[in-house]
Amino acid sequence: MRNDQRHLKHQDTKGTKKTGHLFIIQNSKSLFIFLSVLGVLVVTAVFSSAWADDYTIAKPNYKWAFPTDHGSHPNYKTEWWYYVGHLKDPKGKRYGFELSFFRVGLNRKTENPSSFTPRDLYFSHFAVSDLSAKKFWYAEKMNRTGPGLAGASEGRMNIWNENWQAWREGPGHHLKADGDIYGLDLIVQSPIPATLEGQHGYSRKGSDPKNASLYYSFPWFIANGKLRVGSDVKYVSGKTWMDHEFFSGDMDPNELGWNWFGLQLSDDTELMIYLMRQKDGSFHPASSGTFINKAGKATHIYLADIHTKVLETWKSPKTGATYPIHWEIVVPSQRLKLDVKASLDDQELDTTKSTQVVYWEGAVDITGTKAGKDITGEGYMELTGYDKAFSLPKN
Repeated sequence: MRNDQRHLKHQDTKGTKKTGHLFIIQNSKSLFIFLSVLGVLVVTAVFSSAWADDYTIAKPNYKWAFPTDHGSHPNYKTEWWYYVGHLKDPKGKRYGFELSFFRVGLNRKTENPSSFTPRDLYFSHFAVSDLSAKKFWYAEKMNRTGPGLAGASEGRMNIWNENWQAWREGPGHHLKADGDIYGLDLIVQSPIPATLEGQHGYSRKGSDPKNASLYYSFPWFIANGKLRVGSDVKYVSGKTWMDHEFFSGDMDPNELGWNWFGLQLSDDTELMIYLMRQKDGSFHPASSGTFINKAGKATHIYLADIHTKVLETWKSPKTGATYPIHWEIVVPSQRLKLDVKASLDDQELDTTKSTQVVYWEGAVDITGTKAGKDITGEGYMELTGYDKAFSLPKN
């Protein structure tokens, strides 16, 4: 199965939206046609898997080991590697990007030794927010495990979905993705160790202790490389945020989705916040955050210390979903008061043909104060469950 979808959205300076959509399926052999049909059946199976009980549940006191844990964890049903960041070319033009890889387990205990046996599905999203041109573009891929298709190595950082890749190179990670309009080739390196989110990497997402992930981040990757815009290759540099989570649980039944913020501040500190939204509009008490100081020391932040207010919303002309794209975020314990605003209103991804999800993921600009002094920054925001309730693969 090979499934590659490409989309382009334009936004002019007056805010008028024009949307184009191109969906391409490329199958050169009858085998791939067969696998495409098989893939549709497998996607359906993911959401009612009979094998979910065979997977390991995320628990506290996980024994982390780096760089081994950068690799795949096939004993857990769901896993993702997420890269987002801000880049700038020599002329000062600004870009945001997202490159993400998702693995969903199908049948961990299959005894069929064939490399074509579908043990996992891989989904990937690649998006560019061309901030100077006020354009947003994204593409998606869906493949099962197989030679030349998709996979992730155990024990080492090496993930691929066709020609989209992320692997460990020296002390950093090498990211490559190519689409019809944009292409990315970056080396990202961190001056600080990985940050364990939650309680030593155990991140609760609901009332049931099983509804949790094992979660770490690199909040301060320094990025250097190339960005292709059409036929023009630009040298770019900037900062990247990387998240890696693996788990086998679900969301609480009363949760609709989440709001996630990865914020990189001008004093070389970072703030991560995730807010699990419930049906009554409140945030689940398991919601939390992490503040990372210049030396890389992480401080866990409980929901009671996170105060938010929505300042502005945007309604998608395509899906009708309304997203909160402008926030005030106050964290009294860190003496932070931040204004977090979307760099572009329209950074919505409709990935219903692969991950079956519509979500908003995009670049944000930050102003505010820290201990009474002005502070700025850049970051990324993810908003899920606004089109419909978000659904993880079911047990």
